[in-house]
Amino acid sequence: MEKVKAKKHLGQHFLRDENIALKIVDALMEAHNGKTILEVGPGMGVLTKYLLERLPEQVYVA
Repeated sequence: MEKVKAKKHLGQHFLRDENIALKIVDALMEAHNGKTILEVGPGMGVLTKYLLERLPEQVYVA
């Protein structure tokens, strides 16, 4: 995978901790009501991976 560098002057930060990504997805699943999820600026895709595992038909990445 190509290394992605955050543009700090734009306030970019990339989630890299798998445990935090799992906690975010777990919390989202509790609140999820069948609506589509749009992830904007997925960075390295850590969160995307877990979202797609659980909701492959309802996740869009831009």
